[in-house]
Amino acid sequence: MRAMNCEKLSPKEFDKLLAEKLAEPMYAANPNEPSAPVTFKFNLEPALLSDTILIIESNNVERYVYRDQYQDEIVIQAGQDLLQGGPELLDGRRGYDSFTFVVLNKKMREICVDEHGAPFWQANKKVYIDFLPFRELDKIGLPVTFKVRIE
Repeated sequence: MRAMNCEKLSPKEFDKLLAEKLAEPMYAANPNEPSAPVTFKFNLEPALLSDTILIIESNNVERYVYRDQYQDEIVIQAGQDLLQGGPELLDGRRGYDSFTFVVLNKKMREICVDEHGAPFWQANKKVYIDFLPFRELDKIGLPVTFKVRIE
């Protein structure tokens, strides 16, 4: 998580931010359309993040797709708006999205944020998100704070 952009807040600032984040609307797949589960697996140790809220915002649907206690594996029921969203990839797959990850550490009153795009939404697949201990540069010199692998 050291690779993410983090900031410590005062107790008052943190409580206000947390209340705002908890009030935001959540994504739900349209019950009248086909949907599929997408499993996300993270490499961070749950015991170290026991007092932490993880928020994943899909920029495609401008909604939180996850907002809860950090877990190393979560399943999100993705609707067609996510599974078919984004530009078609060269291999014909869809599902590209840009995620904003927000980690709220209640004990330390710290917020960490990162944004990254990838073909996250692959029906019935497991998406591994490996947060890096330090930033790396991608092929064009932009900082990378996590890597994505889909199986």
